[in-house]
Amino acid sequence: MKCIIADDEYLVRYSITDMLQELDADGAVTISSITQAANGKELLEQVAAQQPDLAFVDIRMPVLDGLSAIEQGSVLSPHTSWIILTGYAEFDYAKKAISLGALDYLVKPASPGELERVVLQVQQILHEQRTQRQQELEHLLSGIIYNTGALQSGSAFASRWYFAGGLIVLDAFRSEVSEYDHHHEMIQQLRSFIGHRLPAEVIGGIAHLSDGNTVVVFAAAAAESAQSALGDLQRSMQESARQSGGLRYTQVAISSVSGSLPDLIAQLHRVSHLLYLRLVLGTGTVIPEEELFRPQDKQSVIEMLYRIITLQEQSPAASVIWLKEHRQILEQLCTNENLRVFLQLHLTTASEPSDPESCLQALERSILMQSDLLPEAPEPAVANRLVAKALQLLTDRYSEEIGLSQIAEELRVTPNYLSSEFHRVTGQTFSHQLTLLRMESAERLLMSPLYTIKEISAMVGYGSSRHFNKVFKKYFGVSPTSYRQEHL
Repeated sequence: MKCIIADDEYLVRYSITDMLQELDADGAVTISSITQAANGKELLEQVAAQQPDLAFVDIRMPVLDGLSAIEQGSVLSPHTSWIILTGYAEFDYAKKAISLGALDYLVKPASPGELERVVLQVQQILHEQRTQRQQELEHLLSGIIYNTGALQSGSAFASRWYFAGGLIVLDAFRSEVSEYDHHHEMIQQLRSFIGHRLPAEVIGGIAHLSDGNTVVVFAAAAAESAQSALGDLQRSMQESARQSGGLRYTQVAISSVSGSLPDLIAQLHRVSHLLYLRLVLGTGTVIPEEELFRPQDKQSVIEMLYRIITLQEQSPAASVIWLKEHRQILEQLCTNENLRVFLQLHLTTASEPSDPESCLQALERSILMQSDLLPEAPEPAVANRLVAKALQLLTDRYSEEIGLSQIAEELRVTPNYLSSEFHRVTGQTFSHQLTLLRMESAERLLMSPLYTIKEISAMVGYGSSRHFNKVFKKYFGVSPTSYRQEHL
């Protein structure tokens, strides 16, 4: 918690600082910084620079009085809680300050007990606000990714916010621990970072793109704060990977902070489509965004090789044939140390390829082992059952706020795996199927005059009727109202 004490009396500032430091030492609260201001002008300068969580403000100060400072400071730092410092004779001023947004007041000289009471009150408010804003941010992310909602003007994130984001991909050495467990561990680490290591002025959220890749987005009133949080996360995940010994987190941060959440998500989608390049750029590293967009030698071959290794989009027989047809190019690629490491991470064989020829031989053996040495074997029944269960869950719950990550969690697989299997078996993406179910249901409901367009929008899973109208018109070519008029 960052605190500012504004009072023209040095002894008052010193006394409150001393009591706050004692509360921090006792563990009652965590105080990260305490700064002081002798007048309202100094207070506003520090509020703008530090975005404090808590400000103690004397009403009568030179240059700029406390009431004016609170009124202006609330615009500069919307999340700050304001506590008035007042004498008995100024009680009416204290009431006015509360009407301006001050949380509470302390009568000078403040006692340790009274100070602890208001600080704990602020701590609880900050926790509730952070939880609420995190949930709202993730709700917005889901709505934008799965085309079920748009950023509304009434949202807390509609204005005066900056967004920074990045993708985190997990590559783990094959072991008895399942890929799902590794992914679950990664999400827990991200949740821990967002819940305990972010400054109060930054809100974090986690989401999964339609291809299953994990994104983390930070929102803050200052662009520098959002960008700094993203850098801190990258360092934290790299340290976690070093301590784990078997996990590699490949991270790509969007290079520029955005004032638009939809624009940031669009950029994350573009980056996600190129993440297969980590085969040759390296796993377990922070890859600069611009490196992904730089033309790569033999890029189409790299993409196909990635699909064969991780997404299993071809049959084993076709994969082996493709490897033989492109052997000369693949041998050149296998001189890349990063590719050899990627193969070592993802091959099911115990061998550790050290040269181009052994790399390709190990890859062929791995493909054949996965198919029980039967190149013409049909699709694994498990994959079909997995997709069938996913389709059933979508059919049952398309009207809810549902996405790829929730379905994957229920089926105990990673979002990446579910996304790739869903596309391989059905020939379409998860998000397309979700939209299809919602549009088919909306079409049926429009045949009944019992429901309004707004009610139908909510019944098929759209939080905004305006956005529902947009999606419906894109899907059917006419608005819901026109469709109803034409068919009733």
